[in-house]
Amino acid sequence: MKRIDKIYNYILKNSKNFNKDKFLDQKGFSAQEIGEKLDILRNNVSKELNILCREKKIIKIKNRPVMYFDRSCLENILSIKLPEDLEEILDVNILLSSPSNAFTENKSPFNYLIGANTSLKNQIEQAKAALMYSPNGLHTLIIGGTGVGKSLFANIMYEYSKYIKKLSKDAPFVVFNCADYANNPQLLLSYIFGHIKGSFIGADKETDGIVSRADGGILLLDEIHRLPHEAQEIVFHFMDTGTYNKLGETGSTRRASILLIGSTTEDPNSTLLNTFIRKIPITITIPSFDERPIDDQIELIHYLLSNEAQRVNKTIKISAEAIEALIRSTSYGNVGQLKLNIQLACAKGFLNCINTDECIDINLNLFPSNIKNKILTFSDKGKVNVTECDTIPNTITIQPDGDKTFLETDDYKPPFNIYNIVEDKTSALHEEGMSDDYIKDFITTDINIHLKQFYSRLKNDTNRREALLKIVNKDIVEFVEEIKALAESRLNRKLNERFIYAVSLHFSALFNRIKKRKVSSSSHIELQLSVNNKEYDVATEIHQLTQKRYNMTIPPIEVDYLALLLASIQESSHQERVGIVVASHGSSAATSMVAVARKLFDVDNILAVDIPLEMTPSDILQTVIEKVKIVDEGKGVLLLVDMGSLNNLSDVINERTNINTKSLDMVSTQLVLEAVRACSLYNTDLNAVYSYLITGFRGYANNIITEY
Repeated sequence: MKRIDKIYNYILKNSKNFNKDKFLDQKGFSAQEIGEKLDILRNNVSKELNILCREKKIIKIKNRPVMYFDRSCLENILSIKLPEDLEEILDVNILLSSPSNAFTENKSPFNYLIGANTSLKNQIEQAKAALMYSPNGLHTLIIGGTGVGKSLFANIMYEYSKYIKKLSKDAPFVVFNCADYANNPQLLLSYIFGHIKGSFIGADKETDGIVSRADGGILLLDEIHRLPHEAQEIVFHFMDTGTYNKLGETGSTRRASILLIGSTTEDPNSTLLNTFIRKIPITITIPSFDERPIDDQIELIHYLLSNEAQRVNKTIKISAEAIEALIRSTSYGNVGQLKLNIQLACAKGFLNCINTDECIDINLNLFPSNIKNKILTFSDKGKVNVTECDTIPNTITIQPDGDKTFLETDDYKPPFNIYNIVEDKTSALHEEGMSDDYIKDFITTDINIHLKQFYSRLKNDTNRREALLKIVNKDIVEFVEEIKALAESRLNRKLNERFIYAVSLHFSALFNRIKKRKVSSSSHIELQLSVNNKEYDVATEIHQLTQKRYNMTIPPIEVDYLALLLASIQESSHQERVGIVVASHGSSAATSMVAVARKLFDVDNILAVDIPLEMTPSDILQTVIEKVKIVDEGKGVLLLVDMGSLNNLSDVINERTNINTKSLDMVSTQLVLEAVRACSLYNTDLNAVYSYLITGFRGYANNIITEY
């Protein structure tokens, strides 16, 4: 008998033994139970159960854990007829009290929101009222802090509009981030409403705006508070009349039917015009993570862990203390921050069982100190200690066949798959003959470096040192700052600040290895950079000071590593880099983007060109050429431009200067940051950076407009 038939026969046979009361008590059979009874691996059971659901032989019942029951037996027990396309029951109680409503609401997109019946109940009712209002719905403003899920809520409003047939199945959903061109009102209006040929320098052809693309659907203006007042007035006119003109267009009027949704983190009364606010009758406030009830907070954690379990196809276990630490540490970044904290823990746990069938065990030891410490203190609001509540058992186990992700739209989605990074680098380092201990430490450090960047972005006022303290013990950082001063004195040269980052992270990993007695005893390594005797002498002195400071024996091989760091950090400051020139129309758009990049990455290989609208093409070319010559270090220059004919400058510059130049248009702050990071991170040539941004950076493809 086939495996799938064995599983179905087990469910059918045992379902026949149920009556109504037994079903309400047990809800059916879990994949774990079926696997144990039939001696089949749980992952294989889950795979076959999903097939049986699609074949309409069994029904899935949303529960913890997910349960399964024979479809025909359930209909007989409850005396109901299940819809033919129904595969999953979300709420058995609603099914019993009002079967028709259960089947209708079962499919409502809003039901996929955690908190639909609690913290988001009123918000959902507001959204439904706005969407169902005749004839085309009411414009809506969504307010909430960073990471609460404003974009997700707007997307589900769109799905609900299609669900109730207010919108057609192929109706557009267009997202525009007003912050991208907040410093250039004319360019911003061009993207919103479009422009005609010749309306400004660089407008070499007529272009439709997002209003045209969103016609017949929904337009989400993200960060709507960044709309300049001039733009607010024009958008207000469109909302009032349904008519608009392209930039530079006169004598004709265009029409579009759009439901507008705005989202903001700010108080609308202080950032939006009164006339603009009055035209948006519905205001929906999404609560912060702190404001959600404890059950919602736990369910959010369960949901995010379920996503990670599915991604790596491993069971995840998490302790009550770890859940409490996650809840207490989630503040400024809300659900977005929570997701990053969970990814950090899962990635580290994944390393411990990457080549085994063991589950990912999440406990306090996997978290950085700033998260672990939260469990030792009560919050300002005096939140009840959740480990004392019946809500959380001692351990929660999440299986990889749990609830599927409904939408992947949230405010913080890392631009890389951290698990792919782990697996790819593990394979590469194994091929190089590296030991498992070395590989684990190498990748752990790599993960921390990547996620540190996200933490610094989540809280803009956090400086680099504070960001480092999130992942490395303060005492280690202070000690490394001392030895940096010592090394500079001995070597008679300044060391790059990256020395503090590199050595702090290295020491943190080293001390952890020593405590676990997993340190390598190898005597020497083959250095890839030239290291002179003075660097070895300083490294030896640092090695001795470190042993004395922390009262531990550190292997001699660490002298080699320290000498390598002393050489490589110094050498990196002299290496040639790909230069970057950002050129954008407006008085300060390019300068603003470059300023952000310099602040975050502390680099000097990037320059800005602000282009007034009245500037002639020849003057533009000459100005850009001057900047290219300044920033070129021998590896070529990447041009990041906003639009129009600027994208063709690279060919002309190549001919006139003999400097290898490539250009990308649709520049935004996100693209600039990724370009700078790529140039710094990969230490490679222009072609490699250009290729990465075109093919590997998802933010470039969906830089300005996202359509669903």
